[in-house]
Amino acid sequence: MKNEDSPLYETGYTLFFKDVHLLDIDQQKQLLLFLNQSALNRRNQLIFSCAPGESPAFDQGPLKNEIVNIFQALCLSIPSLNERREDIPNLATLYLNEFNSQMAKQAIAFDPGALTLLQNFNWSGNLYQLRAVIQELILCSDSSYITEAEVRMVLKKNAEGEPSAPPAVSLEGTLDDITKRVILQVLKEENMNQSSAAKRLGIGRSTLRRHIQGISQTDAPSQKSPT
Repeated sequence: MKNEDSPLYETGYTLFFKDVHLLDIDQQKQLLLFLNQSALNRRNQLIFSCAPGESPAFDQGPLKNEIVNIFQALCLSIPSLNERREDIPNLATLYLNEFNSQMAKQAIAFDPGALTLLQNFNWSGNLYQLRAVIQELILCSDSSYITEAEVRMVLKKNAEGEPSAPPAVSLEGTLDDITKRVILQVLKEENMNQSSAAKRLGIGRSTLRRHIQGISQTDAPSQKSPT
C-alpha cells in the first residue's frame, strides 16, 4: 500500500486478496482505510477470499462488514473439500494428468486403496493441499500406479497438527544422489513450484525437469521433512 509502483494504484486490474480472515484488527483497519481513501473498488475489480468461522476478529470486524454491506459484494460460498469427498477421485485424476505432462512422468492411475485414503483424509488445506499432495506423489513414485503405501506415507506428513521439523538432507551416497535430495527438498520448501525452485537453485526449468525425472523412491531419506 506504500509502494507507488503497486498495482493497487493502477486502474482496470482484477485484484485478489486471499485469506483476508488472517488479518488482525489493525491490519483490517489499515486496508479498510486504504480502500475508502483510494476508491480502489471503483477503479478495479476486487475479489476477497476468507474462511468463515476461522477468525472471530474478522467475522465480527469492520472489514467484512464493509465488503459485504458497503461494497455490496456478491458473496459465493464454496464447500470445503471435506464436504465433497465424492469429487476427490476426479480431482486427483485431473491433477495427475496435469503433473504428468509437466514432469514427463508416466503415473497413469491410483490403486483403489490409494483413492480410499485420499477420500478419507482430513483436507484442512482444501484444493491447495490436495494439489500439493498429488504433485509430491507423482514426484516420489517410480511406477505407473500411485500405490496405497505411497499415499499413506505422504498423507502422514500432511496430517493436521503434525509438528514441523527442520529440513534434513542426507549427505550419504554419490553426488548425483545428494543433488536429487537437495532438489526435492527445495521443491517442497517452494510448495512444489518449479519456477521458484529453479530460480532458487540457480538453474533453468529444463535442467530442473531433467533432475525431477531421475528422482524416485530410492531418494526416501530426503522425504522425512514435512511439505
